[in-house]
Amino acid sequence: MPFLSVMKIFSVILLVISIQINSIHAADKKPNILWLITDNCNLDFGCFGMQGVHTPHLDQLASQGVRYTRVFSTAPVCAPSRSAFMTGMYQT
Repeated sequence: MPFLSVMKIFSVILLVISIQINSIHAADKKPNILWLITDNCNLDFGCFGMQGVHTPHLDQLASQGVRYTRVFSTAPVCAPSRSAFMTGMYQT
């Protein structure tokens, strides 16, 4: 086998290995995001201090993650608001 053919094979093997290693590390760096959307709930959850509302699983998620307490909407109705925060763009 000529030397150049061996080098080409070796280069391809190294390329495949490096791609596999990068894909493994890239999977570790992805954020773990759970995005919950509800309609007409206001702050009617135990994690927001509502008395008499029992939401133990949501309370546990809220205690272990990030809970947004200062949010706003760019539209007064639900469909345009959802499209805004799903796309990250204003409705216009």
